[in-house]
Amino acid sequence: MVRRDRSPSSGFTLLEILLSTVVLGIILIAVAMMTRSCTNMTKALETNRRIEKIKTYYIDYYKENEGMFGTANDDSQITNEFPKDMHKYLEGKLRMDGWGEFFRYYYRTKQTDLNPQDTRVYEITDIAGLLVDGTIAAGVLISYGPNHLKDYTSQTNTPSFPDRPWQVSLQTRGDDMLFPIVVVEEAINIAKTELYCVLRVRLNSYNNFFSSTDNDGDGVLNEDGCVPALGSVGCPPSGGFINDPNCGWATLNNIASYGCPPPRTFPLGFIIANYGLNDRKYRYDPWGHEYIWQGSASMRSGGPNQAAGDIDDVTSQLPEGGCP
Repeated sequence: MVRRDRSPSSGFTLLEILLSTVVLGIILIAVAMMTRSCTNMTKALETNRRIEKIKTYYIDYYKENEGMFGTANDDSQITNEFPKDMHKYLEGKLRMDGWGEFFRYYYRTKQTDLNPQDTRVYEITDIAGLLVDGTIAAGVLISYGPNHLKDYTSQTNTPSFPDRPWQVSLQTRGDDMLFPIVVVEEAINIAKTELYCVLRVRLNSYNNFFSSTDNDGDGVLNEDGCVPALGSVGCPPSGGFINDPNCGWATLNNIASYGCPPPRTFPLGFIIANYGLNDRKYRYDPWGHEYIWQGSASMRSGGPNQAAGDIDDVTSQLPEGGCP
């Protein structure tokens, strides 16, 4: 049998055409996927760029107001409305991610410790209320990514100190992007400012009364040995600083042992009341706990882990940038 070679002008076989079509389709799909991937990467980078600018505004606002923008206190309340307070600060496009969707914003609030003097509490931003992919945060900005759907997961937690202070943990899933807002350094500096620049000054001012005072009439100055009054008898200072029947001027250490009625039950409340300080601002640290009396002219905060007596306590030190 004689074999005949195909003529150059005879064209492609059906099989060759089919194979070529399949290969071309694969190439086109690959190109489309690469194009989409590059586009999403570009949009993700743009989202990151916008987030860094937005976070700066949030942190600056926190430093000035000791609180956060927005009202969402539960992720079920999140809408595509960016906090209205931000509109005057941010150009329109910064309120949206790279895919043209509004960022979502989420944070938690908490009540301060119970004021032992009048049972008041205040609602504040819980700056350790979220755990975002392992980072303790005051808030989180969320992009739903290219699919525009919520993929991240969340789980509630009963706060415990010092190891688990958050109320809710969030985990990135799917193509969502989660950006924690952390204000620990800012909170520490606020605590130092309140402790050093305000409370320390008032404590020293009151203690200076004893530098030239003969407390019990024995001719000796600079005494702090007043005998505490019993119960509420002679509790200072009604109508002035010098009504303690035992010796006159009452030291802060003595006041700590009086058990007097509000608002001067404890040295901190005594200082706040007598120097007209803002109760919410100067009674509580940024984490919502009362500043801790250490005796004499010393107070401290339990710090970021909200447990007093360890290495992260905030003491009365000159804050970064000095006193305002």
